[in-house]
Amino acid sequence: MSYNPLAAECKAQRAKIARMTAEYKSVQEDIEWHAQFIPERARRSLRREAEKIASLEKDRQDLKERIANSKLEQQDADNRAKLGWNPAGWMSPGRREAKTLSKKARRTVEYREGELAKLERSLRSHNKKRRVAVAEIARHEGIDPPSLKRLLREIGANLTLEEISLEDLEQRRKRVDDLLKEPLGVLEGLEAAAVQVRGDLAAAQLLESQLTAAANSYERKMLHEQCSQWFTEGSPRAVISAKNRKLRSLERDIIKTQSRLDQIGRQASRDVRAVVVDGSNLCFEGSTFIGLSALRPLVVRLADTRAVTVVFDASIRRRLSASDEDLRARLPGATVHVVAHRRKADETILDSAADPRVFVISNDRFSEFADKLAVKDDRIIRHEIINGRVLVHDLAISESFVTPG
Repeated sequence: MSYNPLAAECKAQRAKIARMTAEYKSVQEDIEWHAQFIPERARRSLRREAEKIASLEKDRQDLKERIANSKLEQQDADNRAKLGWNPAGWMSPGRREAKTLSKKARRTVEYREGELAKLERSLRSHNKKRRVAVAEIARHEGIDPPSLKRLLREIGANLTLEEISLEDLEQRRKRVDDLLKEPLGVLEGLEAAAVQVRGDLAAAQLLESQLTAAANSYERKMLHEQCSQWFTEGSPRAVISAKNRKLRSLERDIIKTQSRLDQIGRQASRDVRAVVVDGSNLCFEGSTFIGLSALRPLVVRLADTRAVTVVFDASIRRRLSASDEDLRARLPGATVHVVAHRRKADETILDSAADPRVFVISNDRFSEFADKLAVKDDRIIRHEIINGRVLVHDLAISESFVTPG
């Protein structure tokens, strides 16, 4: 099972590029074929084939008539060669002559039918050549080289863009694979341990069933000793109880680890091209107002790799005693927007993130805006501010900051 959603995307992208490459080659072949094709030569060939077919069809008709005549001659000779009722005619010269004529007519029919078969094979071959010539002429007439050349350039340009997109996808997939590597190792260890415990459990259950069926105390003693050798515990029932507890614990850990892998894969594979930051939200550590202390280093880090927009409530001007220009100067690399007086920033933040590759950084639940795309698509990224650090786990960000005393 793959926990990296980008693996499937890479596979689909490679298939798309393969289809586009095949289309590119097909168009290229059409252009080259059209340039090399000589229509007049094909038309001369078509005329020759038509003439040859007409001649062959006439020969076929003549041959069929000769075969029919030969069959009539054979039938007549066969009738005359029959024994009849009069024994005197059985050895007559007329009957011997009829038998000779019948054999000759039969050989003639067989020969002519062989010739007819050859002629029909030749006719099929020439008909095929005629159909090919007709199809090639139609293909040539249906090709518009300037249009195909434009199409070839268009496919080539799009193919280049798709290949660049695949390179980006592969890099992102590798980054996600790197993040998944360690927890995948943990999962493999847990699953291997669970297999071992299930084996131990089956062995202990077998001992318990044998113990129940034991005929005497000696057999029971030997089974307890065998249990001690295998598990350092003489009671199969006690082993079964311990192994069941261990297995339940491992299964819980496996489920938790799988859930963590799902979360890592889902979050790390996000294509975050731009972020809209809930500026006012990030000015608080819990209920304590800390101004831009955490927001500034976060914006600097975000702006290294993506477009950043910071949206504030209008109250930020009063809280920081700062103008909009002061805010922009203190948050370099970001587009800063302060909403109108008496308006909440929430709707502006969400509307600014309508694009599927734009995410919102905020701890607001936006429950009253369930219709907004960023909320519907789960493109809200949470943050934490704790012990002098601002953390955005989904983006693997951990930046320190200092709160002014």
